[in-house]
Amino acid sequence: MVRKYSYKTEFSIGFIKGDDNEKKNKGFLKDERIWTPAKPSGSVTKTTHKIRFLPPIDNKNNPYVHTSSHWFKSPITGEIVSEPCPSSISKPCPICQHSYKLYSSGDPTDKNLSSGFYKKRGEYANILVIKESSDDRKSNEGKVFMFRFGKKIEDKIKAVCSSVGEGEAGIDIFHPDTGLDFNLSVTLQGEFQNYDLSDFSRTTTPIAKTDAEIDNILDCVYDLKTEWLSESKFKSYEKLKDIVDRVIIGGKSAPIASSIPSTPTTGASEETKSKLAKKEKEIASVKDIDDDELIKSLEEELGVGK
Repeated sequence: MVRKYSYKTEFSIGFIKGDDNEKKNKGFLKDERIWTPAKPSGSVTKTTHKIRFLPPIDNKNNPYVHTSSHWFKSPITGEIVSEPCPSSISKPCPICQHSYKLYSSGDPTDKNLSSGFYKKRGEYANILVIKESSDDRKSNEGKVFMFRFGKKIEDKIKAVCSSVGEGEAGIDIFHPDTGLDFNLSVTLQGEFQNYDLSDFSRTTTPIAKTDAEIDNILDCVYDLKTEWLSESKFKSYEKLKDIVDRVIIGGKSAPIASSIPSTPTTGASEETKSKLAKKEKEIASVKDIDDDELIKSLEEELGVGK
């Protein structure tokens, strides 16, 4: 039999930006296509799962997408706001702008308040669930899901295969024939889930025994670019500005005047313009921040306050 999918390692590990639609509040419908690991509870201090990260559907895009979203409780109305952040597709975001405006106001109360409005980052990948943590979750085994994960797991991926596609040694963990299974261990640090004990298997294995079985699995892979990059997923700047006015400020406000300097149009090289434009987007999208240090470094590069 001829394999339907001929897989080649052509991507380079990095960010593909998209939106973040995962619903975290009980009032929202759960997306059954998204797999989440079991959270330890009671006498169970650790849950373990075996999953396999799968290659991109078209063999050309990155195997996971970088996403950003805003999720917070309104200090005005008390409602939960959950919105994909348009900075994910390189568009301005009034929520990001307002959070930076608060941060840079010089008022300690505003600075503390701003952190609640920062965007939250995450990545989405296709996975095959190989082994679940408990019998009541066995129905997930052998199925393909999308999986949302954060920086710690991304760092583990990059540590193994960041050199793939660059002519250097590395293991393409996404390869359907010679990739690596991921042993996902979940513990709790306070109320938060921790993945420090997770690691990749040391032996490469195929995702299934036969070519036909491999093709069947890859037939189920989601098009992450379509799922998370569609412009229709995002509200317009005006609609998001209305949300800022209504649930953060509490009424109409003057147009947001960002304290981020404009990209220079004269007296600067194209390289400098490009660098500043990029940093404008980064500084308006801050929150996977080590707050003060990252804000300070971005301000220094942009020349804020000079």
